[in-house]
Amino acid sequence: MPKRLYFFSGKGGVGKSTLSLCFARYLNECHQQKVQVISFEGTSPCNPCFPLTILELNDCAHEYIANKLGSKIVSKWVIHSAFFKALINMIPGFSYLIYLGKILKLLDSDPKLTIIVDAPATGHLLTMFDSIKNFQNIFKAGLLYNDTLKMNQLLNSKDFAQVNILSLPQKISVIEAKELAEKLSQLYQFSVKTFINYTLALDKDSYGEVPPQLLQKIQFESTIIEEETQNLDGVLPFVPESQQENQYREFKNKLEVFI
Repeated sequence: MPKRLYFFSGKGGVGKSTLSLCFARYLNECHQQKVQVISFEGTSPCNPCFPLTILELNDCAHEYIANKLGSKIVSKWVIHSAFFKALINMIPGFSYLIYLGKILKLLDSDPKLTIIVDAPATGHLLTMFDSIKNFQNIFKAGLLYNDTLKMNQLLNSKDFAQVNILSLPQKISVIEAKELAEKLSQLYQFSVKTFINYTLALDKDSYGEVPPQLLQKIQFESTIIEEETQNLDGVLPFVPESQQENQYREFKNKLEVFI
């Protein structure tokens, strides 16, 4: 069964947005799941093939603070104050805490909903999960402590969340993906999977028909995949981004690996 919460992460340009949107459509059409794709402010893809919700920090913070203080007027004043802006700038993880709080609230309000997060790049995702642990250790009591405690409990629940880490078919990219997977596994008990994306597959009988530079790239990628097969959960093909319908058709039979 699909999980309640999925994150797609990796370095910029690795295909997070494309695959998260294709996967959402797949869950909706093939598993009859109610799905919502979420991206954070400033990271939204162009021309999505599935409806996309973009979370804006001020809106999420306004809702969160208004809920805690019981006043929309006071909340609006707080988020526009110099102190709040300084807090966001000084503690990057605090903004991700607000985003994640919004996401978990959406899941709590609709038990049938599955959320897919087109997550920020590798380092930011690690900051997000790390900050939840840190805030729980810093605040030993109070509203923020209770919220982070609930977040930790949910993320450690069996079959609740999963992180799909994407890598390019390059040695350094694969190493970084594996390191992120290891660090996340040390923080939480949720499932973590790693994949290589944008691979150029070609039958060996056709090698003579391609330019030498492209052939070298294909052979180099094949070597990396062969070396890392035991450490990967899947390998995905290159599909031109301009052909969104073709992307989905090409990926459709491979998207089950993300579940």
